[in-house]
Amino acid sequence: MDDTPPAETRRSSLLEYALVTVIFLFVVIIGRFVYLDWRDGQAERLFMSKAPALVIAAENLIAIAGQDAGPIEFRNQLDAVKAQYDAASPWPLKHTQANLEYFQALEGWALAADVWDVKTAAASDYAYQDQVDLERISAYLGIEPSRFDFFTASDLLRELLFTANEHADNGKRLLGY
Repeated sequence: MDDTPPAETRRSSLLEYALVTVIFLFVVIIGRFVYLDWRDGQAERLFMSKAPALVIAAENLIAIAGQDAGPIEFRNQLDAVKAQYDAASPWPLKHTQANLEYFQALEGWALAADVWDVKTAAASDYAYQDQVDLERISAYLGIEPSRFDFFTASDLLRELLFTANEHADNGKRLLGY
């Protein structure tokens, strides 16, 4: 038989349990960060696959407005831009400023479409003031409502389109296009 004494059962100390717990928590936390980074990367890739369609639709709207194609064509293309904007969401946090720029562009284009519709329906450059939301236009353009007395509908339309196009160009630049 064996002459060796039986081995004593070893008891783990509190320090060993604490060390194993800390290592486990460290692995879980690092794993969480790796997973969130991977998930954010997936969301970024999905967004960036949809962003070009938004940029192209906005460029087409700018071209239609520049050609003075008419309010119906403009509104149809505006709907296409809105659809692409909705399809691109949710926007990643790093593109928040670009999102704001495109949102502002859509607001300006919608206001321009309203002014263009009124101008076409009234067949006058001066009969728009009591038919459009001048407060909203004033807030968008940063112009006092009393100054609109000196604007024709064409002037207002040109100013709205210019401002909206500037926002779209800024958004495009912020997206890297």
